[in-house]
Amino acid sequence: MKKYDFAKAHGFIEAEKEVLAEAILGMHEDWFWTGETVWKNGKYAVNLATVTKIAGISGSSWATPVIKLKYTDGKERFLECYKGESSGTKPDFLGLGVFSTPMQDSIAPIER
Repeated sequence: MKKYDFAKAHGFIEAEKEVLAEAILGMHEDWFWTGETVWKNGKYAVNLATVTKIAGISGSSWATPVIKLKYTDGKERFLECYKGESSGTKPDFLGLGVFSTPMQDSIAPIER
């Protein structure tokens, strides 16, 4: 299972905080239902040293935990932010719905 790496998320934020507007953690393949702001307006909205779940989940057996960094200049990046491994194979019963497919298609790819 891929689990959020909160220490890595903290490192990404600390490295970029001078030019960062917001940081959001979530599952890339299910972003619109799992994304949660963890840093905004120059301060942490979530204590990354003590949190164990984002949007009620700690990880996924198929989706990729990521951090979305939104910069003050408007640029946005998705970066892998997990420890562990998974098959990456989405279960058949989790097909995307009518609204989910177009929204998910509009999301930026993960930078590796």
